[in-house]
Amino acid sequence: MTTKRVLFVPATKRNADLLILYALALKDEYECLFLRTTLFGSVADAGEEPANQGFRVVTDQFLLQNGGIREFSRVRKQKQLHGRYKSFLAALQLDLIVIGWDNDSIGKWTSFVADEIQIPSLGCQEGSWTFSYAFPLKVRVKKLLLEFVSAIYYKPARYSKFYQNSVYVAVWGEFDKKQAIRHGALEKNVFVVGDPRQDPAKRNSDDARPFLENKTILYLDLPGLTLPKGTVNYAALQKFRARMVEIIDSKGYSLIYKVHPLTSEKEMKDVKEILSGKPRVNLVVQGIAESFYKNVCACITFPSTCIYTILATGAPLIQIRPKFGLVDQYFWDPYVDCGAGINIESPEDIESALEQIEKPAWKQAYLQKSKSAAMQIMGPDDGKAGQRFRQTVQTIFSNN
Repeated sequence: MTTKRVLFVPATKRNADLLILYALALKDEYECLFLRTTLFGSVADAGEEPANQGFRVVTDQFLLQNGGIREFSRVRKQKQLHGRYKSFLAALQLDLIVIGWDNDSIGKWTSFVADEIQIPSLGCQEGSWTFSYAFPLKVRVKKLLLEFVSAIYYKPARYSKFYQNSVYVAVWGEFDKKQAIRHGALEKNVFVVGDPRQDPAKRNSDDARPFLENKTILYLDLPGLTLPKGTVNYAALQKFRARMVEIIDSKGYSLIYKVHPLTSEKEMKDVKEILSGKPRVNLVVQGIAESFYKNVCACITFPSTCIYTILATGAPLIQIRPKFGLVDQYFWDPYVDCGAGINIESPEDIESALEQIEKPAWKQAYLQKSKSAAMQIMGPDDGKAGQRFRQTVQTIFSNN
């Protein structure tokens, strides 16, 4: 019998880490390939790691040299690239395409082409994947007009849903499964598999994740100038940052100030001005947030995908839900749903939040609540995410 062939399409290098772990769970049974391309403005490049793990990386010079074509630009060029991409995928003789994130450019196009050449597609969760952004009305109207005009001229533009453009969906936990179904996914096509990157972490058991008393706080920043215009009041955000840093410093805490990967040069300059003259503040530009969780006594962040992994590792969560712009409307709120963490609206609220997290009773209660929240959003903590992913793929093949 011919070995089934599976193509993995990463969205980013970080997303590729997730897909590599899923692929490792399949490699003994299926032939796994990884796509490398800059097509359609994507950054689907997993670097050297897939090859280092023994996977074949597929591409061609056309796919590497014709990037930058987004959904709503240059229809004639889109058609040319679409035809080439369709021929490229068809020639690989695939049985399944696993898409690391099916709501970015390469994810949408891959879902569309997979449908055309009748190959099943499986979209994978990455972060707060089943939540759409509450963009300002002006931004939403402009987006709808672009989608409408583009769809008249070219069908792939209709593949513009925030998530689940693919036929099948692999989510981390029951929470996002319910979300996906609520937003229109067929229940039989949604599979809970977990995030294999969290399997070795032991999550937040009492003996595996003691609370540190090192008086160091991690702050994960927001890319205020990168978000669509009108989403965030940038002047208010700057005042919030300055006051927050001042209060944390005055309380004798050290601060790891981690900027967002999408932070612009101008915003970086503004942040550096705020941090100037603060020796206890360490500005971090590179690296991933998760590498700091176990070395701090608290994590402060705006609503973001990081709240998933903060809860999973048991680091005390202080979530900023300010009343400027629409930031407070984004993403899941673990405090409202599970009582996990502390929500604040203003920098002045940070003082009382820090007093709370220093209390032993609060710490013990938080451990249990964050563990419960993590089970809902990250799936079972049993080290079997890869096994469940393999079972998902087997089910898809049995249905096709």
